[in-house]
Amino acid sequence: MAIEITELQKNELLENFIQHPEFYNPKEFASVRAVIIENYYDDYEILGKISSSNKTRSLLSSSSLWNKIIKAVEEQRFEFRSDEIITDIFFILEQVEKHEDRFITAEVRTASLGFLTYVFGLVDKQVANTGKTNDFVKELNVLFCFFKKVVDGLKIEQVEQTRYQGMFKKVQQMFLFSNNKNASTWFKFYFHFHDKKLSNNNLETGIKTTIATYFKVTNNAKVLKDNIEEIKPVEEFIALEANYENEIYSRAKSDTKYFNEFYEFFNDGKKQSLLESWIPKSADEFKEVLKSSDSDIPNKLKLGNRILQKTKTLSNINEREGFYDSFFVLDLSKDEISQTDFSGQIINIVCSTDVNLHQLGIKQYLENGKYVVTQDLKNKAVPFLFSIITNLNAYHKQFENILNLKIGIYKRQFDKEICDTSNSVEYISNYLIQSGNYNFYTTVISKLLDYTISIINERFITNINNQPKYLEMLKHIDNQSNKNKLPENVLDKLKSLISSGV
Repeated sequence: MAIEITELQKNELLENFIQHPEFYNPKEFASVRAVIIENYYDDYEILGKISSSNKTRSLLSSSSLWNKIIKAVEEQRFEFRSDEIITDIFFILEQVEKHEDRFITAEVRTASLGFLTYVFGLVDKQVANTGKTNDFVKELNVLFCFFKKVVDGLKIEQVEQTRYQGMFKKVQQMFLFSNNKNASTWFKFYFHFHDKKLSNNNLETGIKTTIATYFKVTNNAKVLKDNIEEIKPVEEFIALEANYENEIYSRAKSDTKYFNEFYEFFNDGKKQSLLESWIPKSADEFKEVLKSSDSDIPNKLKLGNRILQKTKTLSNINEREGFYDSFFVLDLSKDEISQTDFSGQIINIVCSTDVNLHQLGIKQYLENGKYVVTQDLKNKAVPFLFSIITNLNAYHKQFENILNLKIGIYKRQFDKEICDTSNSVEYISNYLIQSGNYNFYTTVISKLLDYTISIINERFITNINNQPKYLEMLKHIDNQSNKNKLPENVLDKLKSLISSGV
């Protein structure tokens, strides 16, 4: 007849076995283990104690105990402590995880097929589908470790095929559920069937395609990278299958988040082409991926040339300026920049009738003029000035800005060209009469000799009337040392206009 003992007596006996094993015959421990299997396999306190150390596991645990626990859970005969069954399941898994591999025998592995299928269903329902995955990170890792031990050591007999395939289909179903809603939870479980070849009907053959498709549709690049790194380093993972790398690479060509997370893992050829693939997009997007590359750019000069191919086609000033900014982020040397089209582009837009392009060219020249060939700019700028002098109402800003550049347009030479070019003095005078543009006036006369200035001054004073916009120019003329070269009547009008305040 079995002897009834209290909880206290049970614990005292267990402690005696654990603390003083030398007092007992080794055969007695076999009997104790048998009693535990028979009567205490669902006693949480005993499970915790016998799992706590190598000593207690060696004395009191056994593969038979775990075989019984696993079968009891699968068959729903296990006595759970509360309605929160998942908590008790994780407790059981934590205890079995403490056990050495010798306890996870072939019999235990086979028995675990149904157990794991049952547990996966609970986890999916009570953890993944309730958004609590982050609350159970440690527990899910314990579950994965046990699952991995089971699958890695499995030798499937024909009679167990149905149970194995049931477990596989359960994981696959949860991985694919609702457009991969919970895929981040089940990714490493599903992937672990990769190349196992345990199913006699080749169930696993679709894994590679399914995972590649998942890469194509999942939107959280950071979570995906974390999922992959739980399995192995990203470089090793994407090397497993060309489709894995191709899908991630394809996402990185259109999604900055994928670029940010995965750029570092591609080889130099793919890094270069990936960066270049972002050039057709917006300047801000390109700037972001360039920053994310952290200067890990295989061929900066080639990328710089590709950027400049883009800039010369852009009419949007902000976009063009953004790409010029990115060009200089590359930190190319002066010699390298001389091998690009930068100088030619800036010269062309400085000498543009589009005032916005022109202003961008001036800004770039003022910031990065050391990379522009000055003589080439002068050679293009001077003819450009005389091509627009006939319409200074439209192009006075370009005319003024170019003359203000220090590119070797000297007074004597420019004055000669003004005098030699038909009607140039007249065009300048007429514009000043119409506009009263003081800044334009001071810029132009800084490049002319006194005689030419006197002609312009005379024409200007003779043809204006009383308007406030002229006062600043008139005062400037009055302060010139060569004003006495003006005819008497013109000088009189000058004084009269100034005294009247125009």
